[in-house]
Amino acid sequence: MANDRLGTEYEDQRKLLVSTSFAGGLAGLLALNKVLGPDGPVRTHAEALETLRSVTLRFKETDKILEAAGIDPATNTAIPEDGAKKAALVKFLRHLYMVGARGSQEVWVLSTPASYRKFPSDELTALRNSASTFKTRLGDTKEQFDAATRRKLGEATQMALAWAEAAKIVLGNAKSVAASMAKVKYWFATSSTPAADIDKTIQSVHAGFKKIANSLNGNRIVITDMPQQRGDPNQEYTEAFMLSIGAKSEMPRTIYIEQALFGNFDISVLHDMKKNWARVILHEVTHIDGRTEDKAYAHAGIGVGTDITAAEAAVNADSWSFFAADCAGALTAGDITRCTGGTGGTLDKLPANWT
Repeated sequence: MANDRLGTEYEDQRKLLVSTSFAGGLAGLLALNKVLGPDGPVRTHAEALETLRSVTLRFKETDKILEAAGIDPATNTAIPEDGAKKAALVKFLRHLYMVGARGSQEVWVLSTPASYRKFPSDELTALRNSASTFKTRLGDTKEQFDAATRRKLGEATQMALAWAEAAKIVLGNAKSVAASMAKVKYWFATSSTPAADIDKTIQSVHAGFKKIANSLNGNRIVITDMPQQRGDPNQEYTEAFMLSIGAKSEMPRTIYIEQALFGNFDISVLHDMKKNWARVILHEVTHIDGRTEDKAYAHAGIGVGTDITAAEAAVNADSWSFFAADCAGALTAGDITRCTGGTGGTLDKLPANWT
């Protein structure tokens, strides 16, 4: 069965990792066998991945991966299935990075080669009948997310956490601090919304942001993309998504970053792309931890009483994410105006802007 999401790919690779042994230069890298934990990558063994990339595989990478998998680098015959799976495991580990570790927060990025259209296990085992093609694809190191992008993804996730923490503070003191209550009402109520409904919204949104802050601060977040959707014109305007298993996130908790995140579109509310990436990450996490929905999007307007009702705003993912950004002081007056009234923009791309 094909691995159509990271959760299944990760579990297959984890099971193989704990039950296999490597040959060649990887034979003594024992810490590598402990990198993939039951719930996600293990922070204390992240250094083994750096050793794998910068030391073990530094020269003749393809040959060394083949040797580790018990395959003769000079072979011209079909690659045995078990050897192909081992090589794919090393390839998976070689492209797994810890990009942020701040307090309890761990941000990981799986950045597979941009040419891949499947996760490594399926990509490589499908090619095992052609040794030359297999070796070429195995040796491809041009990644989907380069080093600068991986760093930015870590920074944006940290910003999303800061926004969630700010939202918690505002919601926690909304009943005693007039400015906080005014902020809540701006994003989630109209002048005619009953006080009881506002109290209910405060309780539910506050509970959601407690979970969100815990997820972003106390759990592993893995950021990757869906290789199957690379270059898909139907996904041109998809920024990101998460998958749930029942009412919970798949494990490891994964945010899939897609094509549109990398464009600074005129239609967007936020043109500081660092803030926009943080907004997208937070938006996706609210779907899982806050059980939010997409009732309306900010680029079309999320003004309460004009674009959406108070009840819709209380469960609207963009309302949550922009509220949190406002709580953190991250929005300009112009941002707020475009958010609540719609941008009226186009799909033209503006120059990239990361501050």
